[in-house]
Order: sequence, then structure tokens, then C-alpha cells
Amino acid sequence: MVLCWIRDEIPEKNSDPHMKYPGQYLTPEELYITTGVRLSQVPLEHLTNEDRLAELRKFKGYVYNDYVTIVRGKTEEEKIKMKAYMTEHIHHDPEVRLIVDGSGYFEVRDIDDNWVRMHVFPGDLIDLPTGIFHRFSLDNDEYVRMHRLFTDVPDWTAVNRTDIITHPSRDRYLDYMNQVKTGLIEAN
Repeated sequence: MVLCWIRDEIPEKNSDPHMKYPGQYLTPEELYITTGVRLSQVPLEHLTNEDRLAELRKFKGYVYNDYVTIVRGKTEEEKIKMKAYMTEHIHHDPEVRLIVDGSGYFEVRDIDDNWVRMHVFPGDLIDLPTGIFHRFSLDNDEYVRMHRLFTDVPDWTAVNRTDIITHPSRDRYLDYMNQVKTGLIEAN
């Protein structure tokens, strides 16, 4: 099950837990209210059953899917890819990932611009909304395999935070989250 907490700002090794003192874990509801991220669980026995995964994709409306494996970079190409995952960015589309094997850290910015760290494990299904600043790093196991799920043909464009002042998907995200935070929209 995903463990979530407010992350400290210490810029050292990203595989360390980095929990702000005193430690504060977030419930899935608190995570949703502060970030818009949705969490769910897929039974572990379904992760290796393609028929069950196809049922999940159909039920959730995912029309495109693939897998990505991330291992701590040994080659220059792997190191470049890992640096891209760790760079704070947004996408035009939601980012939905099902952890199949291994583990790692998704980090997202909450509505108050704090980092929230989510330690993900096999069976965790994480749904990041469009426009949320996020990044990914490996934990000390240095390996993760994820099933990537999309409701449309994927747009792989990542827009780094340092490259934008404003972005339509980010503006929509902030507007929605401010309505959730102020109670104008009920958290679901």
C-alpha cells in the first residue's frame, strides 16, 4: 500500500525517506484534498494475469498501455533518463501508473507547493491529475516496473517547471484544487 507524507526539502540522495519532522503521514483522502492524486489497489495476483489487467483497462476506460522498467542508471543513456524522471514537470494528460514489481517514490507538489512523497509498491495504482508538478525517483531497491495507462493516445510531452511561467493544464489544475480546498467542490 502506498505510504504518503510531507517531504523535507533536503536535496541529498533522493532514495532516502526524506520525511519532514515531525513525521506526518497522509491518508488517501488527505492526499486527494491537497493534491488531487487518487490512489487505489489492484490485487497482487492480477499483476501477472493479462486477462485481469485487460478487464481493469476496459473498466477504467484505458485505451493505450505499455510497460516501463526503471533501473538505477549504469550507462550514460540510463543516467539521462533517470535525470528526466527526477526533473519537476507537468504533462498535458493525467499520469496513471500501476506498480507491477519493485518500488520507488512519486513526488507531487500539493496546493501549497510542498512536496508530498508517495512510496509505491506492487499493486499500487496511482492517478496523477493533469497539470500537477511531479517527479519520480527510485528507492534503495533501485528498480521498478510500471504499467502505464492512458485514456487516449499518449502525449509524451513533459513541460519542466523551469520552462514555464503559466500553462493551461496547470491553471486548470490550480483552479480545481482551490475549489476543493475551499469546499466549493466536494472531495470524492
